[in-house]
Amino acid sequence: MGVHTVVFTSEEQIQISGWGLVSFSFGTWSDGSTALSKTVNVQGETYAINTYYRLGSCPSLFVWNGTGYGYASEVSDGSGWLGYLDHFQPDGSMVFSNNYPWDYIKLDQTQMQPSNGFYKMQIAETSDEIFYLDSAKLVAVDHPADTDVFSTTSTFIYNLSGQGTIYTVSKNLATPVSAVNGTGQDVFPLISKMDGISTTGARWTGNNLTLNLGNLTGAKEIKLVVGATIVWPTTQAGGSNFLKYASQPGVTPSPPPYMEVKAPNGSWVRGTRRPPVPAT
Repeated sequence: MGVHTVVFTSEEQIQISGWGLVSFSFGTWSDGSTALSKTVNVQGETYAINTYYRLGSCPSLFVWNGTGYGYASEVSDGSGWLGYLDHFQPDGSMVFSNNYPWDYIKLDQTQMQPSNGFYKMQIAETSDEIFYLDSAKLVAVDHPADTDVFSTTSTFIYNLSGQGTIYTVSKNLATPVSAVNGTGQDVFPLISKMDGISTTGARWTGNNLTLNLGNLTGAKEIKLVVGATIVWPTTQAGGSNFLKYASQPGVTPSPPPYMEVKAPNGSWVRGTRRPPVPAT
């Protein structure tokens, strides 16, 4: 019982059979905090959950946090792919998708501390991959204290317009009333908080979530904030899936996600993307 402070390291290395020594980097606590320590007032059964991420594919961004370089995010996680297949033509030739070379990574002020008046960051390629880096920029966003900031990240193959647009939302986000997946399973407990716990999906098949956002009558603007993670297949599994589309001309192996809104008559209507309005 009483007040206790729990401290974790920014990186841990664990010996895993078949993999060797694997590095894991501290991510976040279940409440979204990225600090390496947490003070907990224990008055009964108490849980303080944090998440470590394995350092893997794509370059990794590390930011100086005052004591060391902490893992922040993967860089260019898909946005700069060279030769990403969109679909096959009837003659078997490939048509490649768009390519967007910029990636946008949000850094919370708690993740970075100045060192001799400078913010220090490192980008490291931890996998056996080829990565091209031409330039990097740090953008500071001045916003009200009661708002949070997000930007469009790289959707590269889907829509190149509006990339990097800054959006502000209330820090007091409302949760949906309910959430059901495509098999009718109640997944609300999995999506009600940004805690690193996500819904599961079936690979190579369509997946959907039906959300009830409640009564939004009178709302001047509605913004849906979604946090998700893509789990990439192995090269062999991904290659086999793509090649099976060679006999399906015009069909995209990796179709983009989309949102539908229920119309007054009860039908579902595909939402259209409104041109973004940059924040001031």
